[in-house]
Amino acid sequence: ADEEERMQTLAMLGRARAGEACVLLAAALRECGGKWHTLAAHVATAGGAARAPGAQLASLFEELVVLLQLAGALLTDPADGGDASEIPSDIGAARREGSAAGGGAAAHAAPPDQHPAIELVEAVLAQLRPQLEAIVASPDPRTGPLAPLLSPLVGKAFLHFAARVAHTYLMPDEAAVSILPAPLLAEWGRDTPGGRALLSSLAEAAAVFTLRWRGEEELALAGCAVLAAVCRRNGAAPLLGQMSCVAQLAQMPKEVLPPDATAMLHEALARAALDSAQPSDAFGRLCDPLRASVDACAASCQPNGRPAASVHPATVAHVHGVCAGLRGLFRAASRRTAALSFSHSARCLPAMLNLFPLLETEPASLTPVLLAFRDAAAVWMPSLSRSTAVHLAQACAAAAAAYAAIVRAHPPAPDGEAAGSLPEPNRSDQLRALFELCTHVASRDPEDGPEDTEVFHA
Repeated sequence: ADEEERMQTLAMLGRARAGEACVLLAAALRECGGKWHTLAAHVATAGGAARAPGAQLASLFEELVVLLQLAGALLTDPADGGDASEIPSDIGAARREGSAAGGGAAAHAAPPDQHPAIELVEAVLAQLRPQLEAIVASPDPRTGPLAPLLSPLVGKAFLHFAARVAHTYLMPDEAAVSILPAPLLAEWGRDTPGGRALLSSLAEAAAVFTLRWRGEEELALAGCAVLAAVCRRNGAAPLLGQMSCVAQLAQMPKEVLPPDATAMLHEALARAALDSAQPSDAFGRLCDPLRASVDACAASCQPNGRPAASVHPATVAHVHGVCAGLRGLFRAASRRTAALSFSHSARCLPAMLNLFPLLETEPASLTPVLLAFRDAAAVWMPSLSRSTAVHLAQACAAAAAAYAAIVRAHPPAPDGEAAGSLPEPNRSDQLRALFELCTHVASRDPEDGPEDTEVFHA
């Protein structure tokens, strides 16, 4: 938090002369990239016999991370959680100044009428591309002659910058933002070659870092956050669904990614499916495997419906991954697509209810299941037709009843060490999710429901 505040303070100072700040930052990034290329050429020419100086690399990585953080803070304001983010007015009004051509810019003659923000973003992408090429060229970026030249911390900085740019500049919705400079709209607007190219670059970076740097949870979260930001942009989701690198991400086992990353990835995939030429088929292809996975997990119960004495940790991890995927699918729905998405997702609700008896002996693992029901209620209760909303409300009521029965049988365990116990932090998180679930169900006006409103009042 302190580092973010420091960067935002520096950015506010830079916006006093925004055009010059963008140009100077772009020059510094090009200079930093030149140092990286020199080291990479030295290592590649030696055929792996030479190693890049460790201290020099550490300094280079630190410099590149700081420059990326500054560039992101200069071009964008901190996200407020909404789908639309305004371009800062100082950046929108920025123009190139003759005096800003110094500081190494002589080696890069930008068009005199190019908006400074475009030059800065292009400078970042120019440093990103060789890193991606080096990562793709190696089966594992942790090994090989170029491994010392690659850093997950630098990758995370690139991805954080990519998410901020996508959230603010990529294919802006002209009806939702008030600051929309003509040069930026012409460069990155919807149905423009520049917009498609920027989308492709951001999505490719997210996919490559996530696929290649297996086991780096923060990098996976940052990569999937880029995809989630891209898919929410005006007209971007269908283009995202056509990219082969994103399709590769969809094939990753659910337990490989952190749950939050899985949720963001599936939200991006689902938005792309819902905006495709055949949304029902495309969304069904995403939803059906998740439902089958939930069914398979629930089948772990004994035939008499009673849970097994214990649940294998791999099964618990798989349940968490599948529930995260379902949450992503649920969150992708809008008022326009609510009926279609629910027609497929509704078939998952009975299977999700079967997870309660499966995890009865592991009550601390029920949080993802409750969160999935909560997100379903949050998304669909305001949007579904009256009769369909009753169906969802009944499923949510059944989930609440199943959880209540389990939690009554497991009193709080402050130390959380007893087998099958429910530690207090888990209990608090679950009760919060349950209350939020009930709030979303109750938020549907009974008068806007069917004639029999008993289920809403219950």
